[in-house]
Amino acid sequence: MDIEALAINASCGINIAQLHGSACGLSYTHRDAESLSRALVELWGSDQLAYELPLVQFCEAVLTSLESEDLEFELLTPDDDEAIGERSAVLGEWCENYLTGFGFCTPDTGGGNIGEDIQELISDFAAIAHIESTNIESADEDSEEAEVAYAELYEYVRVGVILVFTDKPEAGRDE
Repeated sequence: MDIEALAINASCGINIAQLHGSACGLSYTHRDAESLSRALVELWGSDQLAYELPLVQFCEAVLTSLESEDLEFELLTPDDDEAIGERSAVLGEWCENYLTGFGFCTPDTGGGNIGEDIQELISDFAAIAHIESTNIESADEDSEEAEVAYAELYEYVRVGVILVFTDKPEAGRDE
């Protein structure tokens, strides 16, 4: 089963971009599927997630994709056949949920234990989280320029998440 199907099976009341974004953010300190699934339930509540096997399988798939040496990690956002405005809005939502997960697992660091590069990425993700689809939809939907800009932004977030994941904080990590 692919990661998108696992996300659909694991979520009851949230969309897969919300689930995937928050799981990736939480993975900064939760490096095993059981710990990550417990953190997701604590964050979202048991009424929003199908705890037990579907959620643990989803978490295993998330961690496996983040740990891949082939950099095969992908964000769970709409495919390229969706309108650029929709894809951009969901990318912003994904980043917002990533930040929620990251903040949930690092509430007392105050940025002190996080390197400057990671702080800059987190700041950039916060800016991306504020993308409004109305601004993008007013632009030419079929614009090659808009497509290129989206692809660059998507790739920046994708690689940034991998960089944050590979960062090794000194304390507080569940191994």
